[in-house]
Amino acid sequence: MHTEVGEVLTAGVHRLGGERSAGLRRGRLRGIHGGNCEQLPVRTGLPPCYVRPMAESVPLDSVDLHILRLLQNDARTTNRDLAAAVGIAPSTCLDRVARLRRSGVIVGHELRLDPARIGRALEALLSVQVRPHRRDLVGPFIEHVRALPESRSLFHLTGPDDFLVHVAVAGAADLQRLVLDEFTARQEVARVDTRLIFQQWSCGPLMPPGAH
Repeated sequence: MHTEVGEVLTAGVHRLGGERSAGLRRGRLRGIHGGNCEQLPVRTGLPPCYVRPMAESVPLDSVDLHILRLLQNDARTTNRDLAAAVGIAPSTCLDRVARLRRSGVIVGHELRLDPARIGRALEALLSVQVRPHRRDLVGPFIEHVRALPESRSLFHLTGPDDFLVHVAVAGAADLQRLVLDEFTARQEVARVDTRLIFQQWSCGPLMPPGAH
């Protein structure tokens, strides 16, 4: 499905950095996926623009990697079972996991649901262009999409499309309503491309480059 709204303007430069100046503020926000996210300097009274800062990597040894691999396969693993599997004392394991949380390596635990089992059997990816691509429009758009019950994840992109939205809906009619009422009805949305998802797979645990 391809939907265009109004005139698609030439994409401008989207500045996400710059020196702090008078009338600007800086803070910390929760990121789209639960991690810390920097609120860049914005003028007071304007909606914030969310970006994920480039964080420094955390040194991890083989025990840390083993813990991360096991917890990503099953986050419900008890500390006692985790310690036994890794080969360390339960108190040491508890300290290790706590350190991984404090350092930002572990950012949370999620419960995964089957969307079809709760009446959302149809999933799709929406590629969205926001024009003009300005901070005062991007912030409210992000908040709007995150508040939608159909939204599963949201990505801010480079390239011709500004956002990729993963949604889960009841069916084709519900998807049409979502696109028309919640996306193309917004003045800043210039274009929406809709792609249905046939099937998806989870991949292996996320590990640092070179880890085995």
